Amino acid sequence: MSGTINEKVEQLSDDIIKIKNDLNIVKANTQVSANLLSILHGDNILEMVFVTAKNEKLCKALVLCKEPKTAKDLCENLGIKAPNIRKQIIDKLIDASLLTVADKKGQREVYRRALYLDMIGFDQAAVKKYPNLKETI
Repeated sequence: MSGTINEKVEQLSDDIIKIKNDLNIVKANTQVSANLLSILHGDNILEMVFVTAKNEKLCKALVLCKEPKTAKDLCENLGIKAPNIRKQIIDKLIDASLLTVADKKGQREVYRRALYLDMIGFDQAAVKKYPNLKETI
């Protein structure tokens, strides 16, 4: 009987993770849509991205997060101490809807960049602005 309860609890846990992931995606897409609507009449969407991603480390974090990365991964790749990664990188990018949080079962939080960055050619623009990023891509 306990095996059945454990299986149900595990299934509920999986369902909660899926719901959280879906909710994070909806939230991020809503924020992105609002941001895009507000800047559609602007000169250049990339310029708006670079207002937030205003230095090489922030751009590198976005390039790295094309695939899901943990905070530890970002610390190692960016040379930032763990206590500082949220304040210096993660929070800034999440607040600007450039980065989203995706939970994965059995792992820590992972971060992934907003999908629209691929559509606007962010990687190429970041390499043009910061040539050292070419090796990251």
